[in-house]
Amino acid sequence: GREHNTMHLLYARFITKALYSLGLVDFNEPFLSRRNHGVIMGPDGKRMSKSRGNVVDPDIEVKKFGTDAVRINFAFMGPFEQDYAWNNSSINGIVRFLNRVWEYVNRYDFDVKPNPQAVKILNKYTKEIGNDVKELKFNTGVSGLMKLLNELESHEISKEEYEILLKLLAPFTPHIAEELWFSVLKNKKSIHLEKWPEYDEKLLAEEKVRLIVQVNGRVRDTLEITKGISENEAQKLAMASENVKKHIIHEVK
Repeated sequence: GREHNTMHLLYARFITKALYSLGLVDFNEPFLSRRNHGVIMGPDGKRMSKSRGNVVDPDIEVKKFGTDAVRINFAFMGPFEQDYAWNNSSINGIVRFLNRVWEYVNRYDFDVKPNPQAVKILNKYTKEIGNDVKELKFNTGVSGLMKLLNELESHEISKEEYEILLKLLAPFTPHIAEELWFSVLKNKKSIHLEKWPEYDEKLLAEEKVRLIVQVNGRVRDTLEITKGISENEAQKLAMASENVKKHIIHEVK
């Protein structure tokens, strides 16, 4: 827990400052930042304790659902630094998601050519999931993987595109990603020796988003625009809408 962690950090900081004073190290602060992880509580929302009878044995959960399902369920519970009660039902949704991944990758067909639409989808989520991992936002990273699968499932994709999907999945479900990497895609070296996929800013710039235009709090039009345009450009497009013009009497503020 945080309180136990804090004592050790204080000791380490004291020792570092002493070593610095003795001229044995050239820095006097041992840590760049601190990230506290949360605590998994029992199903009753209280700290797990044998006396309370609320202990959940992770080994038993792994036997029931598999290592990857338990691992990604921890990541999906919520922000890394918060505490959560173990929920026996939430992992069932995770298992369904992983089964869908398994079935989708097993659709792989050697003859399928690269799919431009799928490339754009993968490009978008490569950036989003990568940023989530860097910022320790593992729960939104898992959410991104679920959205990615939802968008990809209607597409037939090439081996290269399946490889990107598995690379994005690998930090969260290392065993399933490795198994599919070898058994379905027939790769020879471990997926965990691969680099994180790169994304293309040009493809991101082509992405379309819906712009909701309101006048005095009421929706008057919905425009499809290129993601990332400036505020002035967005305002010009909104002001050009006939439906918006009808409802503007005074100068827009």
